[in-house]
Amino acid sequence: MWKRFSVARKPAALSVIAVLALCVVLFLTPEKTDFRSSALFARDASSKDTHVDVAAHLDRSILTKDDMAILEVNIQNNNPEPLTDFHFSIAAPGFGWNPEEAKTEIPDTVAANSAVTASIPLKALANSGSYNISIFYSWNRQSRYSSAISLGPLKMAGIFGQDNWSRFLARLTLPIVLAGLGYYFQLRQKTRDERQQVRQNILPLVMSLAERHDMPIVTSARILIGHYYDLTQKNPPASSLDEVSFDALFLLKRMDYLRRDKGQIFFQDNAAEARWPPTRGLYSEKN
Repeated sequence: MWKRFSVARKPAALSVIAVLALCVVLFLTPEKTDFRSSALFARDASSKDTHVDVAAHLDRSILTKDDMAILEVNIQNNNPEPLTDFHFSIAAPGFGWNPEEAKTEIPDTVAANSAVTASIPLKALANSGSYNISIFYSWNRQSRYSSAISLGPLKMAGIFGQDNWSRFLARLTLPIVLAGLGYYFQLRQKTRDERQQVRQNILPLVMSLAERHDMPIVTSARILIGHYYDLTQKNPPASSLDEVSFDALFLLKRMDYLRRDKGQIFFQDNAAEARWPPTRGLYSEKN
């Protein structure tokens, strides 16, 4: 018994394993894309007017979670006066970094005709998505000046990232739709086959029973109704009570024969169904 149970469950287990393997393949197979990892560089477009050249550089544009990337910020002061009260901040969604460490990399004063370079480590925290890094800065030189530059997009790529899930669901949608349509058409075909089987097997039997029983009963009922009409509605009567009685007994005999041969008689009308058992007692073999 246990052996039969194991053999019966083996195809189902293999089917489940095959489906899981297909899902893994669909999930892990990479999609062909034109997005390639490359270095990112940004420069302040207003440097010609201020004679302060601020540029940012990142060594790559695709990272995975917990990867470390080095953001390099270069500040070149081409003015004969120093830049004082220099403030610097970073907005890096999806990354972790130490603001206090970044402040120590950039001095408050940038001397005249000199350059300052800061290297700020960024740790990727997100599993998926695309992000931009914005750098905001300001200084004093005769008046207050502020500006900003942006690096990006930086793409987060991981095994369980959003891109893999989106690609997996997109690839799985078509098989699910096709499987649903196949199941629907299979049910319709099964229903059609069952109806065809009914037509081939049951319909000839119904026609044979109708020819053997129903049609003679209907004929006897019409003859009975006709003779009863001739007896009650015509003057002088065109029929006799004996003819009507004979037709009634003959009809009951045919119905009783159908009951004995096939077991029961069913009527579409409930009133006729209720009248049949008492009427059936009017005729019997003993009479």
